[in-house]
Amino acid sequence: MVWCIVTEYAKGGSVRQFLTKRQNRSVPLKLAVKQALDVARGMAYVHGLGFIHRDLKSDNLLISGDKSIKIADFGVARIEVKAEGMTPETGTYRWMAPCWDPNPDVRPPFTEVVRMLEHAEMEIVRTVRPARFRCCISQPMTTE
Repeated sequence: MVWCIVTEYAKGGSVRQFLTKRQNRSVPLKLAVKQALDVARGMAYVHGLGFIHRDLKSDNLLISGDKSIKIADFGVARIEVKAEGMTPETGTYRWMAPCWDPNPDVRPPFTEVVRMLEHAEMEIVRTVRPARFRCCISQPMTTE
C-alpha cells in the first residue's frame, strides 16, 4: 500500500521561488506581515493538534492564488513527545531556528507569535504609510 498527501495547486509556488523571482526587490510590508501571520496561525493549529512539523522552511510554504500561505511537506512531522524522544537532527539543518528547544515548556507557543503579529498588523494598518519589507538584504525598510 502506498500513502500520499494531495494538496491543492499553489499558483504562487513556494515562498522561496517567490523571493527568488523578486531578485531582492522589496515585498510590501502588509503582505509580509499577512503571510507571516498565515504561517504562525497554521503552525499554532498544527501544534494544537500535538504535531511538530520539523522542516518549516521557505520551500515548504506554498502561496495560493490569493497570496495566502499554506504549510506543506509534513514528511518528517511527528506527534510531540517528551524532549528525549525527539530526533534533533531531523529536518533541514540550515533552516532550523537557533533558539528552537525540543522542550515545549521552554519555546514560545505559536499562539503567542500569532498575538504579536496580529498586534503588528493592526499597528501597520493604522499608522504606517505604504512601506516595503526588504527581505534577505541588509537595507532598511523604505517607502518606495
